[in-house]
Amino acid sequence: MERSHQIEHEVKLEVGPEWELPDLAGVFPGAEVRPLATVQLETTYFDTVSRRLAQHQITLRRREQRPAEPASAGPDGPAGSGSESEDGPVASSEWTVKLPTAAEGAVAVEGSLARTEVNWPETRAATVPAHGACAPAGGAPLGPASGVPAPGTSGAREGAAHPPSEVSKLLAGVTFAEPLVPIARLSSTRRRTRIWANGQPAAEVDDDSVEGTTLPAGGAPGRAADKGPGSATVVSFREVEVELAEGAEEEVLDAVVARLVSAGARPSSQKSKLATVLQSAAQPPPAGQEVSVLQAEKPTSKPQKNATMASVLQDQARACLEVIVEHDPRVRLGDPDPEHVHKARVATRRLRSVLWALRRLPRDGQEEGVVAMSWLALLRQELRWLGGAFGAARDADVRVLRLKTECEKLSPADRGAAARVIDAARSEQAVAHQKLLEVMDSERYLAALHCLEALAKGAEAPPQAGSAPLSAPPAELWRYLDVPAPAAMAKLGAAQWRSARRAVRRLGEPPPDEALHRVRIEAKRLRYIAEAAALVARPAAGRRAAQATAAAATDLQDVLGELHDAVVGEQWLRDLAARPLSWPEGQPEEPGNGVSTAGNDVALVAGELVAAARSRAMACRAAWMQDWHHLVRARNLRSGCPPSPRLAPPSPVPRPRSQAGGR
Repeated sequence: MERSHQIEHEVKLEVGPEWELPDLAGVFPGAEVRPLATVQLETTYFDTVSRRLAQHQITLRRREQRPAEPASAGPDGPAGSGSESEDGPVASSEWTVKLPTAAEGAVAVEGSLARTEVNWPETRAATVPAHGACAPAGGAPLGPASGVPAPGTSGAREGAAHPPSEVSKLLAGVTFAEPLVPIARLSSTRRRTRIWANGQPAAEVDDDSVEGTTLPAGGAPGRAADKGPGSATVVSFREVEVELAEGAEEEVLDAVVARLVSAGARPSSQKSKLATVLQSAAQPPPAGQEVSVLQAEKPTSKPQKNATMASVLQDQARACLEVIVEHDPRVRLGDPDPEHVHKARVATRRLRSVLWALRRLPRDGQEEGVVAMSWLALLRQELRWLGGAFGAARDADVRVLRLKTECEKLSPADRGAAARVIDAARSEQAVAHQKLLEVMDSERYLAALHCLEALAKGAEAPPQAGSAPLSAPPAELWRYLDVPAPAAMAKLGAAQWRSARRAVRRLGEPPPDEALHRVRIEAKRLRYIAEAAALVARPAAGRRAAQATAAAATDLQDVLGELHDAVVGEQWLRDLAARPLSWPEGQPEEPGNGVSTAGNDVALVAGELVAAARSRAMACRAAWMQDWHHLVRARNLRSGCPPSPRLAPPSPVPRPRSQAGGR
């Protein structure tokens, strides 16, 4: 199935049954109002039994649209889904996934929603005649076999039983590959009004009269009169949606919403029609079904009282899982924002650092300690595998961003060769992302998510039959970690600080890049352990000291990360310059002695970029000691010791700015 996606900006408003749409002419300068044909929408919503999609504010639906009355408008089409022709609306059906979006330049109107809408049309249906039966040009009635049921048929119920594999694959990291079942069915009459500005669509106002029915597990509608568990509930309501057309200014949405509110509409308390139906029905998951751990208890960044090391580990696992699941669909969708991969990678690194620190907990010869550490070592190995897949894609993203920035500084005469350098980096970026997608499609990836969920649930996590060995932490783990967290985390932080200090003291003169990279790794671990310690530290002064340590370690990690990127980037450019030049398709090879001037140009540009990378590396080597000194001061703030003279920084050097964002 072909897929398309767009950013949807809309505002939902509640209105009463007697509410009337006000005159929208002149709602903003140059506004032109045109009514569209009314359509009938039959929509089935899907989720897992434990409502994993709803937990992440994701909706999945299958919608059928057909004309409800003869068209009275010209060749006009809705701002969102569906389509229109000169003869009237088109009967169509499609699957849609809506993902929450924090889009750049998102509409600032109060109560507005910005979501990514991903659509899979089931068919390119023929136009429905404005005054005739629902039939294609050949005369055969449309039905379930064509993907577009004729009006009045049961095609919506027959065709909506199973989402397409493309849809299930996009959502697999959120659903944990659990079956997607129908949870609600909505029948809506949509009265549509298009607002134009300067000859272009600006917004669409949809007045929907909705009848929604909740569905018990399995998707079969029950009777509204049934009051037992899992019985269906029928909900009727009216809602107005104002959707901004692509490219229109946010002031349009603001003005239209203000006019509707002045006519008696009020902001909706729900973010979707599905939420309205489920909330009205107040329907919990069926008996015996687990609610996702992330839905039951969201990760928190607030200080915790009476925490044990077991609860610290649970919170860290929950936070890691939340970030991975949140960004999983975006990575699968190929979202160009590199932060989706980056944040997932950081989440695995953060948890790995805490697991690494836990090996320093005193065992006192307990058997529980041996079993617990063995299990955590296996988990750390899985996170290393997963982080490696995210890391390769992230490194490729950073390389492309850096090269684009540096190539913009080159002279116009070098732009052609620079473009070939960037193309080579993009080619490797595509390969890295494809490999990441293969990892995310694997059973091992899903097993890792199940493992993190079981760890986040703690000792109450039920065993899962047939699942991977790591899906259920051993009971010994919780007995071993049943110790007060404040004192334990302070000891783990102190041990990691000593490890970082040893790495610095072992540096030669001048320090080799490999040794500085080791310091970076130690600083990163210290940062993550300090951030975890800040959530349980007592008293408040201890929290502030841990936060100061984490902030200083982050600065050191960033500058040494920039150094590492520059060193790796220089080597990549050297390797590129040594490769045989591949000729662009359709371009003849140069005659003569076989020497390619195009290859020489690429090598020349690579040399210029190597010089820029060396310059950044030199700045980082000169600046890192200053950040180390700040970290020493932060640690001494905790212990009350004066700063060590041998670690005093050199004269201040301007810090290079990282292309990678927060590491």
